[in-house]
Formats: sequence, C-alpha cells, structure tokens
Amino acid sequence: MSSSTVDSHAPTTKGKPNPSDSKRAQKKAPRRIRFGLMVGLLIGAVIWELAGRFYFEPIFFKPLSEVILALFNLFTSPVFWNALAESLQLFVAGFFIGTFLGLILGIVIGRITLIGSALESYVTVLYVTPPIAMIPFVLSILGFGYWPKAIIVSWFVFFPVCITTIEGVRAVSPRLLEVARSFGSGEARTWKDVVIPSTLPFAMSGIRQGVALGFVGVVAAEFLLDASGIGLLLRTYSRLYQTDNLFAAVIVMTFLGLSVMAIGRWVEKRFATWRQ
Repeated sequence: MSSSTVDSHAPTTKGKPNPSDSKRAQKKAPRRIRFGLMVGLLIGAVIWELAGRFYFEPIFFKPLSEVILALFNLFTSPVFWNALAESLQLFVAGFFIGTFLGLILGIVIGRITLIGSALESYVTVLYVTPPIAMIPFVLSILGFGYWPKAIIVSWFVFFPVCITTIEGVRAVSPRLLEVARSFGSGEARTWKDVVIPSTLPFAMSGIRQGVALGFVGVVAAEFLLDASGIGLLLRTYSRLYQTDNLFAAVIVMTFLGLSVMAIGRWVEKRFATWRQ
C-alpha cells in the first residue's frame, strides 16, 4: 500500500476546533483579566500618589503612601479594633434582619397574587425613598441606641433582597409548576422543591447588593444616629483633618464589603450550579 493511500485514509482535523486550543484560551482569559486588574490598580495608585503630592493641599488629601502608613498604624491600635468590632456587630444584626424579612416577604409577594397586589406598591415606594431620609423618622420614634441603628442597617439591606426575590419567584418557569402539580405536589411542596430553588440565584444577587448597602447603612447610622464604631472614628478623623486615617478606615470597610460579597458569590456558585 502506498503512502498516498495511507494519507488519504488518515483522519484530518483541518477546519475543526481543537479542544486543547479552547482550554488554553479559557486559561488565558483569567490571566488577562488579572493582568488588566493589576494594571488598573497600579495606574490608580500612581495617580493617587501624584495627586496627593503635587495637586491637592495635604490637609485635605493625603498621598497613597501616607494612607498605607496610617493603615498599618490603625492595625496596631486597640481603639480601631474595638470600633471595628462594634460596627461589624451592628452590620451582622442589621444584615440578617433585613435579609430574612426580604426573603420571606419577597417570596410571599411574588407567589401569592392577592398579597403581592396589596403590598408591592408600598415596597416600590419605600424602595425609591432614600434610606437616609428615614433616619430622623426612626430617631423620633425609637430614639438613640443599638437597635435603632440595626433597623437602619436592615432598611438598607431589605429592599434589594426583597425586590430581586420577587423577580426570582415570578421568573419560575410555568412548566416546572405544571410538572409539580401533575405529580400531585401541594403548595408547600411546590415552594420547597420548585419556587425556592429557582429563586435562589436571584436572591443571592440581592443579598450581594445588600452586603454593600449594609456597610453604607452602618456608617450612616453610626454617623447620624449615635456616634459609635467606625462612624465615630470617621467623624473624629474628618473633624481633625486626619485624612490619612480617614482614608485608611474607609479602605478597611471597603475590603470587608468586598470580602463578604466574594463569600456570597462563592455560596451562590456552590448551591445554584444546577441552574447552569
């Protein structure tokens, strides 16, 4: 048999996608994203340093190098850790209250038509109301203290969780509901096996938004209601024009928020992969 005959029967991959090439492309994509992120952060750091050194007045805007030094000083300060622990305690209480109420009410409004038509307009109106505008109202009714601040934080968290949960419940495929009914599932079983699992990715998206807004609520409550925790430190640093300490405390709160959101993203991937 000639070599030409062997070559004619040999399999060819010309014009067909190579699986190894696609895997390499998938590996390169995260590297490019990380590289772009590092370049963007480096450019931002250089701009911050130069602006603080040569453009702004030092009393109003500190360069990044001095902020990093202040950050290390904060980490060695017991006052800062006590304030951070107080703020985190407030965040956890308000976050869980707002998340629990948002999930329950969102599922009920989205699933039960009568209750949804009665309450959804109130949720929408309160959602577009600036939460900070409610602080004087809470202050006039409940006064100062821990729980009024926790209510403000839960207010910030509640609405993104509730709104996304409502959307998730209403996005459940009617075919899934019909299949559940055809197999004799009652309302409670339908909620457990169809509605809640299908709503989970939407709810997790709202919870991640609630994390970010919850930290905003903590600072707002501690700043405007009863000065304590990180809010008290921020107020003190701003009054004393210690902008390096001010930026350092803000950076800590930002990284805490990003860390909690990353945990929420991991939980969503862990428990909602069946929808992919």
